[in-house]
Amino acid sequence: MKTSSDEVQRVSAIGLENLSSQSVNLSKPPQIKKPNSWKLLFLPKCISFGSSKNKKIPLCPVHRGACSSQDTFCLLDAKAVERLLACLEHENVEVVEAALSAICTLLDDKVEVDKSVSLLSGVNAMQHILNVVKEHKEESLWQKSFWVIERFLMKGLIGLIQPSWLHIQNSLQQQKGFHLDHSLLNKKMASFSMEEFVGNGVLKELLPKLLDEGWDDVPTLKIMNAEDMNAVNMTQQQKDALEIRSYLHDRALMQYGDKLEASGKCLPELLGLSMADLSSQFGMKRGHLARFMDRSSSCEEPLPASYAVAGGKRTTTPSRNNSIYKSEMVSFRSRKMQSMTKSPARSTTSDALEQSLADFKIKDGHIFKGIVAAMPAEPRACGCVQPPPIVENVAPYSAIEKISVQKLTPEYKIGMERLVKTKTPPMKALELWHDKPAVILCIRRPGCIMCRAEAHQLYTKKPIFDALGVQLVAVLHEQIESEVKDFWPRYWGGVVLFDRGMEFFKALGGGKLLKEKFISGFLFNPRAIANYKRAKAMGMEQNFKGEGEIKGGLFIVGRGKSGIAYQFIERNFGDWAPTAEVIEICTRLQVILAGFSHSVLQLLSCTSFMLISLSSS
Repeated sequence: MKTSSDEVQRVSAIGLENLSSQSVNLSKPPQIKKPNSWKLLFLPKCISFGSSKNKKIPLCPVHRGACSSQDTFCLLDAKAVERLLACLEHENVEVVEAALSAICTLLDDKVEVDKSVSLLSGVNAMQHILNVVKEHKEESLWQKSFWVIERFLMKGLIGLIQPSWLHIQNSLQQQKGFHLDHSLLNKKMASFSMEEFVGNGVLKELLPKLLDEGWDDVPTLKIMNAEDMNAVNMTQQQKDALEIRSYLHDRALMQYGDKLEASGKCLPELLGLSMADLSSQFGMKRGHLARFMDRSSSCEEPLPASYAVAGGKRTTTPSRNNSIYKSEMVSFRSRKMQSMTKSPARSTTSDALEQSLADFKIKDGHIFKGIVAAMPAEPRACGCVQPPPIVENVAPYSAIEKISVQKLTPEYKIGMERLVKTKTPPMKALELWHDKPAVILCIRRPGCIMCRAEAHQLYTKKPIFDALGVQLVAVLHEQIESEVKDFWPRYWGGVVLFDRGMEFFKALGGGKLLKEKFISGFLFNPRAIANYKRAKAMGMEQNFKGEGEIKGGLFIVGRGKSGIAYQFIERNFGDWAPTAEVIEICTRLQVILAGFSHSVLQLLSCTSFMLISLSSS
């Protein structure tokens, strides 16, 4: 029940938030007046000019200036932080949210966040924040709470979280899902939707023709070479637009696509601009400028160099016909056709695929992890927390072949409906790999930033999997329509299935679900925190909807009843199967199946010859 005292506390906290947000602007370095020079000549040195108070005015460590509760409304000087933390224990949600908002002003980017985090840890602030997560279920409170936790994590101060986490962990067992939120992420980053990729530029009018010619998804469109572009009669302006948008897509900077394309400049000319020009002409933010100018720092793993067209010698003069970036783009379709039409009796794959795998290995520092794979387990909380055990043997084929699944989305193509409108009947999982191998990605939670990053980086390699004859499928254990709409096709353009019984997830755990709590599995797990930072750098959005404790993984299943070729388990939140390993297993499958098919053909040929000989005799 809301009382007048609650309202007073709520309004007071809101007032402190508004005042504290201005402290960094009002706090200025102190001005120390120097004595006149003539006084220094005639008066004794023992006489002091000005009090020591004026000479040594303390600076606020958070606001970097001289602060006071009267002049700059500093929460630290007013000793208001402890009172606000006490308000976090209040039963009234509105009071808690108002107090938490006021505390958040001390962690704003404009202040010294390092010093603020240290000061807050000194008054046991993290314990109060975790209590808010434990006691309240309101999403607005969770967003603010996890934002504060994120600031601690970003500064590498995870050890400052107080040791009463075990009690909080037990209390959180009924809470579903977690994930840190970052309110500054843009909503138009690196989507696999063709409509969002082409934006409102000159490529939009070309969509129908691209669809007719088979360029109907973003990963395939990005690998067009000059010959492919000429085949669909692209104008020079459209070629420049595709080059710009492919470059931006790789760096999660698609929000600048329309502006950069409208400038009329080609990509090399844009890369030749100064940071000041990019900022003033296109409104590019400082962090985005660094990502745009660094040609080597793609948020997606680029396709291997072995797929690149062997071109002439590069020159340093940027031009539309000799783009610095375009020379790195790939001609994949012709390679794909060559690899699929070579003799099936060969014992190795095509040179392109072999070189691709080698490139991935070198880049990732890859060591083959075997058929059942997982990232290593690291000590947590100084060894006080043991990571959950994982299975050592691959799941039996019988555990997955009869799983009942329901299709939620088809494979994305231009102009497709976002969801399957009519409720599709359940199907047996074995139908997925009846004709060709399948990569089955088991998603822990489609709104999770780490799950979205995993799905995105895997689907980026779709042209490679297409060349290997392998299909990509994602599996969810919850059916939340809004989450599926957000997930497909922005972060994943392949088929999405619903596993109501969570049987795929149980198979990953040897017959039972792999689950872990937020505190032990994330806050005290350095590898999970590193996974979060990796995903965040890719510019993904996230939310708090759904179950986030059931761990996922990945299966590679051979064609027909050949069985499970590979199984990756998400030991730590955010682990994903190394791309090199997934492609290597799929490549081996292609070789085995090709060799098997050739042997069968030879056997059939010999049998037919024998039958003909017998009949003639």
